[in-house]
Amino acid sequence: MNYAVDWDLAVNGLAAASLGRAGRAAVADASHRLELDLARDPHAVGLPMTSPVSRIAVEPPLVAEFEIIEDDKVVRVTAVWSIV
Repeated sequence: MNYAVDWDLAVNGLAAASLGRAGRAAVADASHRLELDLARDPHAVGLPMTSPVSRIAVEPPLVAEFEIIEDDKVVRVTAVWSIV
C-alpha cells in the first residue's frame, strides 16, 4: 500500500540544504528518491530511532528524520539536513 509523504515540517531544511555545498540538483534528486522509497514502504527505509515508527534515513547528501502514521498511511518528514 502507498503512503502519502508530508514534507511540510522539513521545507526549511530542504531549502537550506539546496543552498549549501551539495547543490540544488543533488538535493532534489535525493529528496525524490526518498519520497519514492517512503511512499512505497517506509518501514524498510532507514533505521528506527525512539520507536519503530520514528526513523532516520540517509540518502546522500541528505539525512531525514520521519515518523510513520500508520492509521492515516502518512509519512511525516520532520527534519532534513545535508551531510555535505
